Amino acid sequence: MTRWLLVVIPLWITMILCTHWEPVTRDGWGHVLWHQDHSVTFGSMWDVLRDGWLGSNPRFGQMLTYTLYTPGPWHSIVTPLAELGLFYLLTTLALGRWPGRNDALAFATVFAVSAVCTEEIGSMLFYRPYIGNYVFGLALNALWLVPYRLQYERPRTPRWWWAPAMFVLGAIAGNCNEHTGPAMLLIAALAVLLVVRRRDRARAWMITGIVGMLAGYLLLIFAPGQHARYNHLADAQSTLALLGDRGVVGNLKILGRPLLSLVQALPWIVVARIWRGEPMPSLRKRGAVAALIVAALCTLTLLGSPKIGPRLYLASTCFAAVAVASWVTLARAQRVLWWLAGLVIAFACVRCVMVYAALADEGVQRRAAMTAAKPGDHLVFHAYRDQQRWFDRDIYGHRRWFYGDDFAVPAQREALSGIWQVSVTLEP
Repeated sequence: MTRWLLVVIPLWITMILCTHWEPVTRDGWGHVLWHQDHSVTFGSMWDVLRDGWLGSNPRFGQMLTYTLYTPGPWHSIVTPLAELGLFYLLTTLALGRWPGRNDALAFATVFAVSAVCTEEIGSMLFYRPYIGNYVFGLALNALWLVPYRLQYERPRTPRWWWAPAMFVLGAIAGNCNEHTGPAMLLIAALAVLLVVRRRDRARAWMITGIVGMLAGYLLLIFAPGQHARYNHLADAQSTLALLGDRGVVGNLKILGRPLLSLVQALPWIVVARIWRGEPMPSLRKRGAVAALIVAALCTLTLLGSPKIGPRLYLASTCFAAVAVASWVTLARAQRVLWWLAGLVIAFACVRCVMVYAALADEGVQRRAAMTAAKPGDHLVFHAYRDQQRWFDRDIYGHRRWFYGDDFAVPAQREALSGIWQVSVTLEP
Protein backbone atom coordinates (compact mmCIF):
# COMPACT_ATOMS: atom_id res chain seq x y z
CA MET A 1 0.00 0.00 0.00
CA THR A 2 2.92 2.34 0.72
CA ARG A 3 4.12 2.06 -2.85
CA TRP A 4 0.66 2.87 -4.17
CA LEU A 5 0.63 6.02 -2.05
CA LEU A 6 4.12 7.01 -3.23
CA VAL A 7 2.90 6.83 -6.84
CA VAL A 8 -0.65 8.13 -6.60
CA ILE A 9 -0.26 10.99 -4.11
CA PRO A 10 2.39 12.98 -6.08
CA LEU A 11 0.42 12.50 -9.30
CA TRP A 12 -2.83 13.53 -7.63
CA ILE A 13 -1.33 16.64 -6.05
CA THR A 14 0.31 17.63 -9.33
CA MET A 15 -2.94 17.18 -11.24
CA ILE A 16 -4.88 19.22 -8.69
CA LEU A 17 -2.36 22.07 -8.78
CA CYS A 18 -1.99 22.17 -12.55
CA THR A 19 -5.72 22.00 -13.26
CA HIS A 20 -6.15 24.86 -10.79
CA TRP A 21 -3.41 26.91 -12.51
CA GLU A 22 -4.37 26.04 -16.09
CA PRO A 23 -5.02 29.28 -18.02
CA VAL A 24 -7.84 29.69 -20.50
CA THR A 25 -6.53 29.21 -24.03
CA ARG A 26 -7.84 28.62 -27.56
CA ASP A 27 -11.21 26.82 -27.57
CA GLY A 28 -11.54 27.48 -23.86
CA TRP A 29 -12.53 31.11 -24.45
CA GLY A 30 -15.72 30.05 -26.18
CA HIS A 31 -16.63 27.83 -23.22
CA VAL A 32 -15.95 30.66 -20.75
CA LEU A 33 -18.17 33.00 -22.77
CA TRP A 34 -20.95 30.37 -22.81
CA HIS A 35 -20.83 30.10 -19.01
CA GLN A 36 -21.26 33.86 -18.70
CA ASP A 37 -24.70 33.53 -20.26
CA HIS A 38 -25.76 30.05 -19.13
CA SER A 39 -25.97 28.05 -15.94
CA VAL A 40 -25.18 24.34 -15.89
CA THR A 41 -28.47 22.45 -15.76
CA PHE A 42 -29.75 19.26 -17.34
CA GLY A 43 -31.62 21.41 -19.82
CA SER A 44 -28.61 23.50 -20.85
CA MET A 45 -26.40 20.41 -21.15
CA TRP A 46 -29.04 18.74 -23.30
CA ASP A 47 -29.03 21.83 -25.53
CA VAL A 48 -25.23 21.59 -25.83
CA LEU A 49 -25.46 17.91 -26.76
CA ARG A 50 -28.28 18.50 -29.26
CA ASP A 51 -26.68 21.56 -30.88
CA GLY A 52 -23.36 19.76 -31.14
CA TRP A 53 -24.98 16.79 -32.82
CA LEU A 54 -26.81 19.01 -35.26
CA GLY A 55 -24.24 21.59 -36.16
CA SER A 56 -20.82 21.62 -34.48
CA ASN A 57 -19.05 18.96 -32.41
CA PRO A 58 -21.25 15.85 -32.01
CA ARG A 59 -18.95 14.07 -29.58
CA PHE A 60 -20.26 13.29 -26.11
CA GLY A 61 -16.95 14.61 -24.80
CA GLN A 62 -17.84 18.11 -25.97
CA MET A 63 -20.58 18.24 -23.35
CA LEU A 64 -18.07 17.05 -20.76
CA THR A 65 -15.76 19.89 -21.83
CA TYR A 66 -18.50 22.45 -21.19
CA THR A 67 -19.01 21.09 -17.69
CA LEU A 68 -15.28 21.30 -16.92
CA TYR A 69 -15.44 25.07 -17.46
CA THR A 70 -18.17 25.44 -14.83
CA PRO A 71 -17.05 28.19 -12.41
CA GLY A 72 -15.71 26.72 -9.21
CA PRO A 73 -13.24 23.97 -8.26
CA TRP A 74 -14.89 21.26 -10.37
CA HIS A 75 -12.06 20.95 -12.89
CA SER A 76 -9.53 20.40 -10.10
CA ILE A 77 -11.79 17.84 -8.41
CA VAL A 78 -13.12 15.82 -11.32
CA THR A 79 -10.23 15.80 -13.78
CA PRO A 80 -7.51 14.35 -11.49
CA LEU A 81 -9.85 11.58 -10.32
CA ALA A 82 -10.88 10.75 -13.87
CA GLU A 83 -7.28 10.70 -15.11
CA LEU A 84 -6.07 8.50 -12.26
CA GLY A 85 -9.08 6.29 -12.98
CA LEU A 86 -8.05 6.05 -16.63
CA PHE A 87 -4.59 4.73 -15.75
CA TYR A 88 -6.09 2.36 -13.20
CA LEU A 89 -8.35 0.93 -15.95
CA LEU A 90 -5.40 0.67 -18.33
CA THR A 91 -3.49 -1.21 -15.63
CA THR A 92 -6.45 -3.58 -15.32
CA LEU A 93 -6.27 -4.23 -19.06
CA ALA A 94 -2.53 -4.93 -18.73
CA LEU A 95 -2.92 -7.39 -15.84
CA GLY A 96 -6.19 -9.04 -16.85
CA ARG A 97 -7.55 -8.45 -13.32
CA TRP A 98 -8.25 -5.59 -10.98
CA PRO A 99 -4.92 -4.29 -9.58
CA GLY A 100 -4.11 -5.35 -6.05
CA ARG A 101 -1.87 -3.97 -3.34
CA ASN A 102 1.25 -5.41 -5.02
CA ASP A 103 0.52 -3.96 -8.47
CA ALA A 104 1.64 -0.38 -7.95
CA LEU A 105 4.61 -0.98 -10.26
CA ALA A 106 2.27 -1.92 -13.13
CA PHE A 107 0.27 1.28 -12.59
CA ALA A 108 3.44 3.37 -12.40
CA THR A 109 4.82 1.75 -15.56
CA VAL A 110 1.62 2.33 -17.54
CA PHE A 111 1.63 5.99 -16.55
CA ALA A 112 5.37 6.48 -17.09
CA VAL A 113 5.43 4.89 -20.55
CA SER A 114 2.31 6.83 -21.56
CA ALA A 115 3.82 10.09 -20.30
CA VAL A 116 7.13 9.55 -22.06
CA CYS A 117 5.55 8.58 -25.38
CA THR A 118 2.70 11.12 -25.51
CA GLU A 119 3.80 14.12 -27.53
CA GLU A 120 1.68 16.74 -25.73
CA ILE A 121 1.35 15.13 -22.32
CA GLY A 122 0.82 18.42 -20.46
CA SER A 123 -1.98 19.53 -22.79
CA MET A 124 -3.60 16.10 -22.70
CA LEU A 125 -3.72 16.16 -18.90
CA PHE A 126 -4.67 19.79 -18.27
CA TYR A 127 -6.14 21.48 -21.37
CA ARG A 128 -9.87 21.01 -20.89
CA PRO A 129 -10.98 20.71 -24.56
CA TYR A 130 -8.49 17.85 -24.96
CA ILE A 131 -9.49 16.30 -21.64
CA GLY A 132 -13.20 16.27 -22.41
CA ASN A 133 -12.90 15.06 -25.99
CA TYR A 134 -9.96 12.65 -25.75
CA VAL A 135 -8.93 11.76 -22.19
CA PHE A 136 -12.45 11.27 -20.83
CA GLY A 137 -13.40 9.57 -24.09
CA LEU A 138 -10.52 7.13 -23.72
CA ALA A 139 -11.46 6.50 -20.08
CA LEU A 140 -15.04 5.63 -21.09
CA ASN A 141 -13.77 3.28 -23.81
CA ALA A 142 -11.39 1.59 -21.36
CA LEU A 143 -14.19 1.25 -18.81
CA TRP A 144 -16.35 -0.40 -21.46
CA LEU A 145 -13.53 -2.73 -22.55
CA VAL A 146 -12.49 -3.91 -19.09
CA PRO A 147 -15.42 -6.36 -18.60
CA TYR A 148 -14.50 -8.10 -21.89
CA ARG A 149 -10.89 -8.39 -20.74
CA LEU A 150 -11.88 -9.80 -17.36
CA GLN A 151 -14.41 -12.23 -18.86
CA TYR A 152 -11.78 -13.51 -21.27
CA GLU A 153 -9.35 -14.00 -18.39
CA ARG A 154 -11.82 -15.84 -16.15
CA PRO A 155 -15.53 -16.65 -16.70
CA ARG A 156 -17.80 -14.63 -14.46
CA THR A 157 -21.52 -14.79 -13.81
CA PRO A 158 -22.92 -11.29 -14.27
CA ARG A 159 -26.01 -9.70 -12.78
CA TRP A 160 -29.05 -9.17 -15.02
CA TRP A 161 -28.56 -5.40 -15.14
CA TRP A 162 -25.19 -5.73 -16.86
CA ALA A 163 -26.89 -6.08 -20.25
CA PRO A 164 -28.67 -2.70 -20.26
CA ALA A 165 -25.79 -1.03 -18.44
CA MET A 166 -23.26 -2.18 -21.04
CA PHE A 167 -25.55 -1.02 -23.84
CA VAL A 168 -25.75 2.48 -22.38
CA LEU A 169 -22.02 2.62 -21.60
CA GLY A 170 -21.22 1.35 -25.09
CA ALA A 171 -23.45 3.96 -26.71
CA ILE A 172 -21.76 6.75 -24.77
CA ALA A 173 -18.23 5.42 -25.34
CA GLY A 174 -18.89 4.86 -29.05
CA ASN A 175 -20.01 8.47 -29.36
CA CYS A 176 -16.72 9.80 -27.97
CA ASN A 177 -14.16 9.48 -30.76
CA GLU A 178 -14.16 8.67 -34.46
CA HIS A 179 -10.82 6.87 -34.49
CA THR A 180 -11.30 4.54 -31.49
CA GLY A 181 -14.71 3.01 -32.24
CA PRO A 182 -13.64 0.48 -34.92
CA ALA A 183 -10.78 -0.79 -32.75
CA MET A 184 -13.03 -1.26 -29.73
CA LEU A 185 -15.69 -3.06 -31.75
CA LEU A 186 -13.18 -5.41 -33.35
CA ILE A 187 -11.35 -6.33 -30.15
CA ALA A 188 -14.59 -6.87 -28.22
CA ALA A 189 -15.93 -9.09 -31.02
CA LEU A 190 -12.66 -11.04 -30.91
CA ALA A 191 -13.04 -11.46 -27.14
CA VAL A 192 -16.55 -12.86 -27.63
CA LEU A 193 -15.26 -15.25 -30.29
CA LEU A 194 -12.45 -16.52 -28.06
CA VAL A 195 -14.82 -16.96 -25.13
CA VAL A 196 -17.12 -19.07 -27.30
CA ARG A 197 -14.21 -21.11 -28.67
CA ARG A 198 -13.22 -22.22 -25.20
CA ARG A 199 -16.76 -23.65 -24.84
CA ASP A 200 -18.08 -20.85 -22.71
CA ARG A 201 -21.26 -19.11 -23.81
CA ALA A 202 -21.39 -15.48 -24.84
CA ARG A 203 -23.14 -13.49 -22.14
CA ALA A 204 -26.01 -11.15 -22.96
CA TRP A 205 -24.05 -8.10 -21.76
CA MET A 206 -21.25 -8.88 -24.21
CA ILE A 207 -23.68 -8.64 -27.13
CA THR A 208 -25.60 -5.60 -25.87
CA GLY A 209 -22.29 -3.84 -25.17
CA ILE A 210 -21.17 -4.30 -28.77
CA VAL A 211 -24.57 -3.23 -30.09
CA GLY A 212 -24.44 -0.11 -27.90
CA MET A 213 -20.90 0.74 -29.02
CA LEU A 214 -21.89 0.33 -32.67
CA ALA A 215 -25.01 2.47 -32.21
CA GLY A 216 -23.07 5.25 -30.49
CA TYR A 217 -20.34 5.19 -33.12
CA LEU A 218 -22.82 5.35 -36.00
CA LEU A 219 -24.60 8.26 -34.34
CA LEU A 220 -21.28 10.06 -34.17
CA ILE A 221 -20.20 9.31 -37.73
CA PHE A 222 -23.53 10.20 -39.33
CA ALA A 223 -24.37 13.18 -37.11
CA PRO A 224 -25.21 16.33 -39.10
CA GLY A 225 -22.66 18.18 -37.01
CA GLN A 226 -19.94 15.84 -38.23
CA HIS A 227 -20.32 17.23 -41.74
CA ALA A 228 -20.35 20.84 -40.54
CA ARG A 229 -17.11 20.59 -38.56
CA TYR A 230 -13.95 22.21 -39.93
CA ASN A 231 -15.98 24.00 -42.62
CA HIS A 232 -17.14 20.75 -44.22
CA LEU A 233 -13.55 19.59 -44.61
CA ALA A 234 -14.60 15.96 -44.12
CA ASP A 235 -16.92 16.21 -47.12
CA ALA A 236 -14.38 17.79 -49.43
CA GLN A 237 -12.61 14.52 -50.25
CA SER A 238 -13.38 10.84 -50.13
CA THR A 239 -11.10 8.63 -48.07
CA LEU A 240 -9.46 7.22 -51.19
CA ALA A 241 -8.87 10.70 -52.58
CA LEU A 242 -7.42 11.75 -49.25
CA LEU A 243 -5.04 8.79 -49.24
CA GLY A 244 -4.03 9.53 -52.82
CA ASP A 245 -3.37 13.21 -52.19
CA ARG A 246 -1.15 12.45 -49.22
CA GLY A 247 0.88 9.96 -51.18
CA VAL A 248 2.81 7.01 -49.84
CA VAL A 249 5.20 9.14 -47.81
CA GLY A 250 2.42 11.18 -46.21
CA ASN A 251 0.46 8.09 -45.21
CA LEU A 252 3.58 6.40 -43.85
CA LYS A 253 4.27 9.46 -41.70
CA ILE A 254 0.86 9.09 -40.08
CA LEU A 255 1.48 5.41 -39.39
CA GLY A 256 5.08 5.88 -38.31
CA ARG A 257 4.54 8.80 -35.97
CA PRO A 258 3.40 6.71 -32.97
CA LEU A 259 6.18 4.21 -33.64
CA LEU A 260 8.72 7.02 -33.43
CA SER A 261 7.19 8.15 -30.14
CA LEU A 262 7.25 4.60 -28.77
CA VAL A 263 11.01 4.43 -29.32
CA GLN A 264 11.16 6.32 -26.02
CA ALA A 265 9.88 3.17 -24.28
CA LEU A 266 13.11 1.34 -25.19
CA PRO A 267 14.64 1.61 -21.69
CA TRP A 268 11.83 -0.56 -20.30
CA ILE A 269 12.14 -3.03 -23.15
CA VAL A 270 15.93 -3.29 -22.75
CA VAL A 271 15.59 -3.91 -19.00
CA ALA A 272 12.99 -6.62 -19.62
CA ARG A 273 15.22 -8.30 -22.20
CA ILE A 274 18.32 -8.26 -20.02
CA TRP A 275 16.63 -9.36 -16.78
CA ARG A 276 14.06 -11.76 -18.12
CA GLY A 277 11.59 -13.02 -15.62
CA GLU A 278 9.02 -15.75 -15.74
CA PRO A 279 7.39 -16.41 -19.11
CA MET A 280 4.22 -14.48 -19.75
CA PRO A 281 1.09 -16.54 -19.06
CA SER A 282 -0.72 -17.29 -22.31
CA LEU A 283 -3.81 -15.26 -21.40
CA ARG A 284 -1.69 -12.26 -20.43
CA LYS A 285 0.32 -12.58 -23.61
CA ARG A 286 -2.87 -12.55 -25.66
CA GLY A 287 -4.05 -9.53 -23.72
CA ALA A 288 -0.84 -7.70 -24.60
CA VAL A 289 -1.24 -8.63 -28.26
CA ALA A 290 -4.84 -7.40 -28.13
CA ALA A 291 -3.65 -4.06 -26.72
CA LEU A 292 -1.15 -3.73 -29.58
CA ILE A 293 -3.92 -4.52 -32.07
CA VAL A 294 -6.07 -1.76 -30.58
CA ALA A 295 -3.13 0.67 -30.75
CA ALA A 296 -2.49 -0.22 -34.39
CA LEU A 297 -6.15 0.02 -35.40
CA CYS A 298 -6.57 3.41 -33.72
CA THR A 299 -3.64 4.62 -35.81
CA LEU A 300 -4.89 3.04 -39.04
CA THR A 301 -8.26 4.78 -38.79
CA LEU A 302 -6.44 8.13 -38.77
CA LEU A 303 -5.64 7.58 -42.44
CA GLY A 304 -9.24 8.55 -43.13
CA SER A 305 -9.10 11.71 -41.01
CA PRO A 306 -8.91 15.05 -42.84
CA LYS A 307 -6.97 16.56 -39.92
CA ILE A 308 -4.09 15.01 -38.02
CA GLY A 309 -2.70 16.16 -34.68
CA PRO A 310 -0.77 14.76 -31.72
CA ARG A 311 -3.95 14.59 -29.61
CA LEU A 312 -5.33 11.88 -31.92
CA TYR A 313 -2.52 9.49 -30.96
CA LEU A 314 -3.36 9.37 -27.25
CA ALA A 315 -5.33 6.12 -27.51
CA SER A 316 -2.61 4.44 -29.60
CA THR A 317 0.10 5.48 -27.15
CA CYS A 318 -1.82 4.40 -24.05
CA PHE A 319 -2.74 0.97 -25.41
CA ALA A 320 0.86 0.45 -26.51
CA ALA A 321 1.86 1.34 -22.93
CA VAL A 322 -0.58 -1.33 -21.71
CA ALA A 323 1.19 -3.92 -23.85
CA VAL A 324 4.64 -2.80 -22.68
CA ALA A 325 3.66 -2.80 -18.99
CA SER A 326 1.99 -6.21 -19.16
CA TRP A 327 5.30 -7.70 -20.33
CA VAL A 328 8.10 -5.73 -18.67
CA THR A 329 6.65 -5.88 -15.15
CA LEU A 330 7.32 -9.63 -15.17
CA ALA A 331 11.09 -8.97 -15.39
CA ARG A 332 13.30 -9.83 -12.44
CA ALA A 333 14.72 -6.28 -12.27
CA GLN A 334 11.84 -4.88 -10.24
CA ARG A 335 14.06 -2.30 -8.56
CA VAL A 336 15.33 -1.01 -11.91
CA LEU A 337 11.77 -0.76 -13.21
CA TRP A 338 10.80 1.19 -10.10
CA TRP A 339 13.66 3.60 -10.69
CA LEU A 340 12.64 4.08 -14.32
CA ALA A 341 9.00 4.74 -13.52
CA GLY A 342 9.83 6.82 -10.45
CA LEU A 343 12.23 9.12 -12.29
CA VAL A 344 9.73 9.70 -15.10
CA ILE A 345 6.89 10.43 -12.68
CA ALA A 346 9.06 12.73 -10.55
CA PHE A 347 10.32 14.62 -13.60
CA ALA A 348 6.82 14.96 -15.07
CA CYS A 349 5.41 16.22 -11.77
CA VAL A 350 8.18 18.78 -11.25
CA ARG A 351 8.08 19.93 -14.85
CA CYS A 352 4.30 20.39 -14.91
CA VAL A 353 4.25 22.24 -11.59
CA MET A 354 6.99 24.62 -12.73
CA VAL A 355 5.28 25.32 -16.07
CA TYR A 356 1.76 25.85 -14.78
CA ALA A 357 2.84 27.77 -11.68
CA ALA A 358 4.50 30.26 -14.04
CA LEU A 359 1.21 30.61 -15.92
CA ALA A 360 -1.12 30.97 -12.94
CA ASP A 361 -1.16 34.69 -12.16
CA GLU A 362 -1.07 35.90 -15.74
CA GLY A 363 -3.75 33.41 -16.71
CA VAL A 364 -6.05 34.75 -13.98
CA GLN A 365 -5.39 38.32 -15.10
CA ARG A 366 -6.19 37.50 -18.72
CA ARG A 367 -9.44 35.80 -17.82
CA ALA A 368 -10.50 38.65 -15.52
CA ALA A 369 -9.75 41.25 -18.20
CA MET A 370 -11.59 39.30 -20.90
CA THR A 371 -14.68 38.64 -18.82
CA ALA A 372 -14.85 42.32 -17.72
CA ALA A 373 -14.37 43.69 -21.25
CA LYS A 374 -17.19 45.27 -23.20
CA PRO A 375 -17.79 44.93 -26.96
CA GLY A 376 -15.38 47.16 -28.85
CA ASP A 377 -12.72 47.28 -26.10
CA HIS A 378 -9.05 46.98 -27.01
CA LEU A 379 -7.04 44.80 -24.62
CA VAL A 380 -3.27 44.64 -24.31
CA PHE A 381 -1.58 41.64 -22.69
CA HIS A 382 2.00 40.64 -22.02
CA ALA A 383 3.32 37.35 -23.34
CA TYR A 384 3.57 34.57 -20.80
CA ARG A 385 6.86 34.90 -18.96
CA ASP A 386 9.59 32.26 -19.16
CA GLN A 387 7.99 31.02 -22.36
CA GLN A 388 11.24 30.18 -24.11
CA ARG A 389 12.58 28.48 -21.01
CA TRP A 390 9.70 26.23 -20.05
CA PHE A 391 7.30 25.88 -22.97
CA ASP A 392 9.78 23.98 -25.07
CA ARG A 393 8.89 22.32 -28.34
CA ASP A 394 9.37 18.63 -29.00
CA ILE A 395 10.78 17.01 -32.14
CA TYR A 396 7.54 17.66 -34.04
CA GLY A 397 7.37 21.35 -33.16
CA HIS A 398 4.55 20.89 -30.67
CA ARG A 399 4.69 21.88 -27.04
CA ARG A 400 5.04 18.93 -24.70
CA TRP A 401 3.98 20.56 -21.45
CA PHE A 402 1.72 23.47 -22.40
CA TYR A 403 -0.14 24.26 -25.61
CA GLY A 404 1.46 27.68 -25.87
CA ASP A 405 0.39 31.31 -25.82
CA ASP A 406 -2.70 31.43 -28.02
CA PHE A 407 -2.62 35.25 -28.13
CA ALA A 408 0.72 34.98 -29.93
CA VAL A 409 -1.05 33.45 -32.95
CA PRO A 410 -2.67 36.10 -35.20
CA ALA A 411 -5.36 33.74 -36.46
CA GLN A 412 -6.31 32.86 -32.90
CA ARG A 413 -6.56 36.53 -31.93
CA GLU A 414 -8.80 37.18 -34.92
CA ALA A 415 -11.05 34.26 -34.02
CA LEU A 416 -11.19 35.47 -30.43
CA SER A 417 -12.12 38.98 -31.57
CA GLY A 418 -15.01 37.54 -33.55
CA ILE A 419 -16.37 35.66 -30.54
CA TRP A 420 -15.80 38.24 -27.79
CA GLN A 421 -16.17 41.41 -29.91
CA VAL A 422 -12.89 42.80 -28.55
CA SER A 423 -9.49 43.33 -30.10
CA VAL A 424 -6.37 41.89 -28.50
CA THR A 425 -2.73 42.95 -28.75
CA LEU A 426 0.16 40.95 -27.29
CA GLU A 427 3.31 42.69 -26.13
CA PRO A 428 6.63 40.92 -25.48
